[in-house]
Amino acid sequence: MTNEQIAVETIYIFASDGLMLPSGFVKSSSYACSFLCRVPSSWMSGDQLQEAYLEKILESVYGADWRLGNSDGSRYVVQVSRVEVLEAEIVTKTPWSQLQNNEKRHYWFFIGDENGSVKSVSPAAFEQDIAKESV
Repeated sequence: MTNEQIAVETIYIFASDGLMLPSGFVKSSSYACSFLCRVPSSWMSGDQLQEAYLEKILESVYGADWRLGNSDGSRYVVQVSRVEVLEAEIVTKTPWSQLQNNEKRHYWFFIGDENGSVKSVSPAAFEQDIAKESV
């Protein structure tokens, strides 16, 4: 690791979401959400992603003001079931760009930086970020 590189964790966030209508009824999504993230180790507290950074990832998916709801009174609800730090061997051997959205699961890829920002990336860019770490 050079002086310019920072320690990075690759995490898998398992979640489900739905749209809560003004009546309180929640129309659950038909698929599970898989958020795959490369984040600085400083974003972690043990093996858990710090809440503020989880919020940044959710804002990348649902919009900056997602917790305020929509103009029609509906709002997204998200249930994170677990955050898993992936082992280095899994990270390097998984063909991330082969993961395809399907009826049961949708995938999102993110890279966070030391400044606290999160950007949504393609699976190929996610793989490139992993590859540059091993150089």
